[in-house]
Amino acid sequence: MKLNSCFEQKAASRNTRCYQNRMTGELLELESVSDRILHLRATRNAEFSGRHSNLLRPDFPPAGTVLSSTLLSASGETEPDSACLMAGKWQIFFGPNGNLRFCREDGTLLFEENRFCPREYESQPVMRPARSSDGEIQTISTIDGEKQRTEAKCEFDHNGWAIHWNLRFSPDEALYGLGQHENDFLNYRGRSEYLYQQNMKVAMPVLLSTRGYGILLNTEGLCSFHDDHYGCGFHLDAGDELDLYLIYGPEFDVIISGIRFLTSPAQPLPLWACGFWQSKEHYENATQLLEVAHEYRSRKLPLDVIVQDWKYWPEEQWGQKSFDVSRYPDPCGLCDELHRMNLRLIVSIWPNMNGGGENQQQLIARGEMLGNNSTYDAFNPEARACYYRQVRTGLLDCGVDGLWSDCTEPFENDWHGAIRLEPYEQLVSNVNEAKKFLPADQINSY
Repeated sequence: MKLNSCFEQKAASRNTRCYQNRMTGELLELESVSDRILHLRATRNAEFSGRHSNLLRPDFPPAGTVLSSTLLSASGETEPDSACLMAGKWQIFFGPNGNLRFCREDGTLLFEENRFCPREYESQPVMRPARSSDGEIQTISTIDGEKQRTEAKCEFDHNGWAIHWNLRFSPDEALYGLGQHENDFLNYRGRSEYLYQQNMKVAMPVLLSTRGYGILLNTEGLCSFHDDHYGCGFHLDAGDELDLYLIYGPEFDVIISGIRFLTSPAQPLPLWACGFWQSKEHYENATQLLEVAHEYRSRKLPLDVIVQDWKYWPEEQWGQKSFDVSRYPDPCGLCDELHRMNLRLIVSIWPNMNGGGENQQQLIARGEMLGNNSTYDAFNPEARACYYRQVRTGLLDCGVDGLWSDCTEPFENDWHGAIRLEPYEQLVSNVNEAKKFLPADQINSY
C-alpha cells in the first residue's frame, strides 16, 4: 500500500508499521510501545537484525506490563506528498524525501529529520576479535593500573553500516544528556561530543529536550553527537540499523521514567549507603583502614561506609578478588570490627587480572577470557557466573558489604605518556584499542 511518493507499506500489525523507501530500498519500522514511547528502526539491509541489545532490559517488555493497544492509524494528508501516522502522544509526518517530522498529538513540532538527507548509510565491515590470543602479551603500567597489550586477531563477521542520522532542532531548544564528560557546560546546543567508554567519560546515548521529549539511541558502539555549522545529529560507527526510542514527557521525570522502563529501573540503595562515605586512593593494610575508622568514631564524626580501593590483593596478582593475608591477615575479623562500629565496607573489583593469580588462571583454563588473556569475557554468562563465584568466595563470604565495579573501560590506551592527547586523538587511541578485543558494535556495553 502506497503511503506517499517515497514510502510504501510492507507489513502491519496492531501497533507496528513497516515501510520501504521506493527510491533507496531502505526499510523503516515504527512501533508504538506505549502512549508515550515510540520505537523507530531503519536499515538498508533486506531485514532487521532481531538481535537483543544489551542496552535494553533482558526481560523487555517486563512481565505483567500491558503495552499500548493504540493503533498507528493514517490520517489525511496535511501538505502535498505528505502523510501522517498517529501513535498515542505522537504524530509522525512522512515527507517526500524519506524524512520524518515528530510532533505532539496536537501537531506541534518537537523535532524533525533533515528534509533532504535524513539518514545516510556507509557500508562498514563489522569485525569480531578472536576470544584468545596466540601473540605475545605485554604488561604496561599506567596511572589506571597495569594493562595488557597484544595484537589480537580479528575476523570478518558481516557487512554493517556507519549511519548518519541528520536532524533539525528548534532555535530555542536546549538539549541535555549524553552521559558524563569533562565539559564545563550542560546544554549541547552548538556543541559536539564523542560517546565512548573511558576512565574520565561515561557514554550514554540519551538526549533530553526542553521541548518535552527524549531520545534513547539503542546502540552499543561508538557514536558521536554534533550540532554545528555543518548540521546536527548523530553518527553511529558500526551497526546493522538505526535503532532508537522516542519518549514524550513533557516533564523530565516522565521521560526518565520511560528510559528506566526500557533499560531497567534504578535500584534504591540500602539505607546504610545513604550517609557519608570515606574513600581514598587506597589503604595499604587492615591496620591503616581500621585506624581511620576508629578516628572517625573517636572524634564523633558521622561515617557510614569506608571504601577499600585497589591493591588489597596479593602482591603481583593484579585484580585477584581476595585479600593479601600478609597485610589483611583476618578479612572476616576486619569486617566484624567495622560492623561493631556500625560501619560498612565496600571493596573495588576489577575485570582485568594478571600476575598468574588463582582467579586469572581459572578463567583462562575455562576459556572465558578475552584476547589478552587478562580481561574476563563479561558478555559470556558462564564467565559472569564464574567471576561472581570468585567474588563471593574471596570477598562477600568474609563479610564485605558492597562492591564497586571499577574499570568498566578495560581497554583504554591513553593513560600513559607525558602529554595528554587532544580529544580526537584520545578517541582514535582508545577506540582502536577496544576494537582489538571487543566487537566494534559493542565497545560501549562492556
